[in-house]
Amino acid sequence: MKRLVWLAAVAVPLAFGSAVHSAELRSPTIEAFDRYTRIAESNIEAEVTAPDRFLHVFHGDAAERTKTDRALRRGEIAIERLKATDHGRRIDVPEGLIHHWIGSIYVPDVTLRSAVAVLQDFDQHAELFRPNIARSKILEHDGDRFRLALRFNMKKIISVTVDTESRRDHEVPVRYLDGNEWHDIVEAAGPDRVSGGQWSSAYAREYFRCVREDGMMVWLFRGSQQQTKDWFLHGWWD
Repeated sequence: MKRLVWLAAVAVPLAFGSAVHSAELRSPTIEAFDRYTRIAESNIEAEVTAPDRFLHVFHGDAAERTKTDRALRRGEIAIERLKATDHGRRIDVPEGLIHHWIGSIYVPDVTLRSAVAVLQDFDQHAELFRPNIARSKILEHDGDRFRLALRFNMKKIISVTVDTESRRDHEVPVRYLDGNEWHDIVEAAGPDRVSGGQWSSAYAREYFRCVREDGMMVWLFRGSQQQTKDWFLHGWWD
């Protein structure tokens, strides 16, 4: 008999500070992220100990489960944005952005043990996922917890059309046109302002780290006030 296994890949929450000219996270940002993580991990623990909710695809009513089941068996990927709340209240992260997504795929004829072995073989991810991952290494490993070093390789910079909204003293991208397709942005962190170069080659840019409606993370930037205001797609992670 063939062995069929459901696999659910949980996107670990990531927090990005948006401080200008600095990559150092402030205490309120770190405290909010730690609070969010505690609540999210508590929710996950409650779900994985319940047989009828062990996999996220088991959530929802019968119609939703049937729809997801059929999509996954067709080879599609089910992606959903998650949000942990504190007794129904949103957890604000000052000067930060938390990415919390889950993706589910269906893999036939694969055992859970072999699938987990591949997913946790992070030292080989540079080989498995090249060219997007240029280098991967496990720095620490304690049970199911891993501390990793990853180097991503993104080479393309593409000119795009971007719609923005005004927030405080700057504009934030809300959707962009890549080729003939518009993509809505559900979250955006920034601007992160960078500058460098000398003389005629000097540059100044405003970067935004964005999440599209389908869960893909993209990196958009434009020139500063003193330069062209054209927008560019610097890279993406799928």
